[in-house]
Amino acid sequence: MTRAFMLQLSELFPSDVSVDDITINDSNIVVRLVSTKSSCRCPSCKRTSSRVHSQYQRMLKDLPVMDNKVVIHLQTRKFFCNNPNCKTGIFTERFESLIKPYARRTDRLNKYLEFIGFAVNAEVGSVLSKRILADVSSDSMLRLVKQTELTINTDYQYIGVDDWAIRKEHKYCTLICDLVTRRPIDVLPDRSYEVISEWLRKHPGIKFISMDRSVTYSGAAKK
Repeated sequence: MTRAFMLQLSELFPSDVSVDDITINDSNIVVRLVSTKSSCRCPSCKRTSSRVHSQYQRMLKDLPVMDNKVVIHLQTRKFFCNNPNCKTGIFTERFESLIKPYARRTDRLNKYLEFIGFAVNAEVGSVLSKRILADVSSDSMLRLVKQTELTINTDYQYIGVDDWAIRKEHKYCTLICDLVTRRPIDVLPDRSYEVISEWLRKHPGIKFISMDRSVTYSGAAKK
């Protein structure tokens, strides 16, 4: 493949990497990426270094292309830290726009799997992952969902309050949801008047509360 084509293909990837080679064999597409950075920042002390210690290759799974499995060979470098007081000493360069440290799948593949994991259960998600040639186990799917950082809206004004059973007929708590996003906001340890009124007191911006005919809930809201 020509160098011009490689440059065009590199534009599809983050700016800190470029395509060095592509190999197509059987049903696999192997893309070799190299770093375009002249220096890297130490993850511990944040000091920049350009002194290379060594290199190694990371193998990453990516989203498929035309029913072909895509494997990325990422040439990764290790650097000496220039800070004599830093305990790290030697660190590996990061590619924050492509992968997370120690990851074996690209961020975009993980986001796709997260979408599947939240839409269905882990077992079904594992089956569906094979359809996109990711082949993720149910345990890995569940682990991925649990590690997902959820964005919670803190500017809610319309809420719903109801009891929720941790253990039916034994242990109940109070579930508070955002009526706009239809997502949980908080889970209070019980259904007591004091706990609910204290929570509402800390959130004076709430304008509307939906609840059942519970005297405890209505009393706490009025207070």
